[in-house]
Amino acid sequence: MNTFTEYREVLSTVEKAKGVVAAEPFVYAELLVASAKHGPIQVTVKGVDPQRVGRVLGLGAYLTVGKLQDLASPEPPAVIVGDALAETLHVRVGDPVTMTLPKAVTQPSSGPTLAQTFRVTGFFHVDFDEYDERLAFASLTAVQKVLNRGDQVMGIEFTVTAIDLSTSVARAIEQTLGGSPYVSLDWYARNQELFRTLFGDLRP
Repeated sequence: MNTFTEYREVLSTVEKAKGVVAAEPFVYAELLVASAKHGPIQVTVKGVDPQRVGRVLGLGAYLTVGKLQDLASPEPPAVIVGDALAETLHVRVGDPVTMTLPKAVTQPSSGPTLAQTFRVTGFFHVDFDEYDERLAFASLTAVQKVLNRGDQVMGIEFTVTAIDLSTSVARAIEQTLGGSPYVSLDWYARNQELFRTLFGDLRP
């Protein structure tokens, strides 16, 4: 998993870039999630900034229960899950779930990661099985704690003033950051495999 620690400086640069509306740091993690009524299953958990995510992702429009601000809840940390995943786990709002790293994941030298308890605060439905069945959102700090890798993120995501500017804005940001090891991708490049599955070689 590629991560970096200097993300606050990069975030500041991105937020100041021409054409950028809002930005946030994030991390993806493949974790095992279990409930009181269902054993652990592997899902993708995205750690986001509760204060920024609402301006960057359109997730709020797909929430069927709860609100994005709930992700800022104190201990136990909150998690929002796909409605199909909630059915599989047999959980309702307020129920606890535990998250752990799969055993196959190499642990840092500081020692193994213990199971972390989260509280379900909402559900979403985007009508895409891979998301509704296997995706969850939690706060960035909560997911970092499960990963036990310190204050690191995988990247910075951002929205732009117009979708047709995404490629040029992404390139400008990459140049401002000095290029490698920083790489800036537009929305299509970031989700190319998904779009190929849905639309073949036609760019939507």
